[in-house]
Amino acid sequence: TEASKKDFGYDLMKNYGLSYEKYREMHNNQKGCCDCCCIHESKFKRKLHVDHNHVTGQLRGLLCTRCNPGIGYFEDSIEKLEMAIAYLKKFKK
Repeated sequence: TEASKKDFGYDLMKNYGLSYEKYREMHNNQKGCCDCCCIHESKFKRKLHVDHNHVTGQLRGLLCTRCNPGIGYFEDSIEKLEMAIAYLKKFKK
């Protein structure tokens, strides 16, 4: 609805300095898919989330409800994610 779009746009601006139009542009550029796992938004219950660097505030892309917190849990650390990949590879058949 128009009211929920307005609320969503307000939250985008308040939390990320991002207009609703810019969010839609990012969404369209990603074809409605998570920028990390490439699964379409329609497979999830929620909209794609704005991913950003918590230190610099830099916006990176729109992620699904799995990838966004997953990256956060690894504290945006490439090294920690590589360690997790190495761990999983040890048990891959």
